[in-house]
Amino acid sequence: MANAQQKPKNKPVAHVRVNLVQASIFENRTDKGVFYNITTDRSYKDQNSEWKRTHSFDLQSLPALEKAVQLAFLKIHALKAQDEADADQGEDFDPAANADYEEADIAA
Repeated sequence: MANAQQKPKNKPVAHVRVNLVQASIFENRTDKGVFYNITTDRSYKDQNSEWKRTHSFDLQSLPALEKAVQLAFLKIHALKAQDEADADQGEDFDPAANADYEEADIAA
């Protein structure tokens, strides 16, 4: 049973996907500044043909994982640049309100 006083889950501010691998980008605003981190997962179909997600990566999914992490790295730098531009203009930028989804098409 969920605790009513639990802190709400932090939603990703952006996602990148390469084939079946996804990287979700999370923002953490602190008094020391804004920090970003990512989580990664891989989609697969189980024996009942239902889609599932795992945090394990097989050899065939490693190139897609590498590319997804690279794209997440670039996206984080773009978010940081936007944060700096908004700070220079005195605006309060909320990337969660403008979350976007990027896909890259690579052959893994």
